[in-house]
Amino acid sequence: RAGKDYRIADCQLLGRRMRATSAFYMGDMKTAGQAIEEALGASRSASSHIIDMHFDQRIAAQSLRAQVQLLVGNTGQAMVALDTNVKQAIALSHPATLWYTLAISAIPATLIAGTLHKTRHFLDVLKKSSERQPLHIWRQLTSCYESILLIREGDPAAGVPLLGEALQQLRNHVETPLCSMLHTEYVSGLAALRLEPLALETLDEIHTNAVEHHDRWYLPEIMRVKAQLMLSQPHIHALEEVRKMLTQALDTARQDGTHFWAWRINADLNRLKIAPGTPAHRHCPAVH
Repeated sequence: RAGKDYRIADCQLLGRRMRATSAFYMGDMKTAGQAIEEALGASRSASSHIIDMHFDQRIAAQSLRAQVQLLVGNTGQAMVALDTNVKQAIALSHPATLWYTLAISAIPATLIAGTLHKTRHFLDVLKKSSERQPLHIWRQLTSCYESILLIREGDPAAGVPLLGEALQQLRNHVETPLCSMLHTEYVSGLAALRLEPLALETLDEIHTNAVEHHDRWYLPEIMRVKAQLMLSQPHIHALEEVRKMLTQALDTARQDGTHFWAWRINADLNRLKIAPGTPAHRHCPAVH
């Protein structure tokens, strides 16, 4: 009887978490936040039943809550939560829960926040835990994150080909809601290699796909990076086009309640006001 009750509680938690997950990736932070609080307010399940659900539902829900906290602008709170979630997942001694917590929440969130020392630490934990893991998704995501760190840390010549290969492998095996983010990092790598026309062409496709699939969680950042690439090609794109793209990105972020993106976009808009410059010497903020 108790076992059955726990299983029902886990199913309810899973259902609420899945609703929150869908809302998050569609950019609806209000619904995502409410659904995740409902999920975490539900009866606590015994961890002995986590295997039925592939990984611990409560830690998975907390991992999503940390991502919501980050994008709504509670960055400090999110960073503390990520550390707590990873520690809980390690203490559980259930590898799939740890891989999920790291690869789907902690690593992407720290990449977004730019706390690369945390990204490196979490990636080391993931690599150590999953090196003998036969499942493609964890291996390919690990490869993606390693390549992104190479690009972010100043070695795009090494990182871009590796990331391109890892993304191709990922596409061959699994669909992930992180695709828009991972592909935008690839575009940033192309830009770092001074391949701006190819970067912009690739990002146009990412932008179109994100809009078509209602994949809004990362959309303001896609548009912000697009504006920066346009800014780097003044012979093709007027300053007014750049400003328009940033304004659209800001509107999207405000509609969705993703204040983290809004602050980042506002910083770029302010730079345009401060240093419009002549077309040949315009200031182009870093793609990250």
